[in-house]
Amino acid sequence: MTAVVAGGNRSCDGARTMAIVHRAMFNAVNAIEPRFRSYGAGVDAPAGASADAAAAAAAHAVLVKLVPDQRDTLDGWPGRTTQQRLSGERGADAGIAPGERAAADCLALRVKDGSALPTCTGR
Repeated sequence: MTAVVAGGNRSCDGARTMAIVHRAMFNAVNAIEPRFRSYGAGVDAPAGASADAAAAAAAHAVLVKLVPDQRDTLDGWPGRTTQQRLSGERGADAGIAPGERAAADCLALRVKDGSALPTCTGR
């Protein structure tokens, strides 16, 4: 959330960004530990993939896309550190790609959601 606020997002833009982040994280984890219906097309993950790495990769990918001027901050954020810390652990590397695919899918679904309309004011 710090990167979203620092990126100068208006309040409704920040809420939208965080909703996309959390939906992408949900889809990434759900691909590895399927218990619910995914939002969108769903993502496949190899057996043994790390849900923690997938969630961290999904959040990072969405935030870098929606708040690009905060990339340096995002590359050092705790989720990214978690992803790097997990790298090399069993299933971590396999979890990154599903996380990134979940992010791309959720972002694609929101391209024409009307958020570019000038209806949101303030911070």
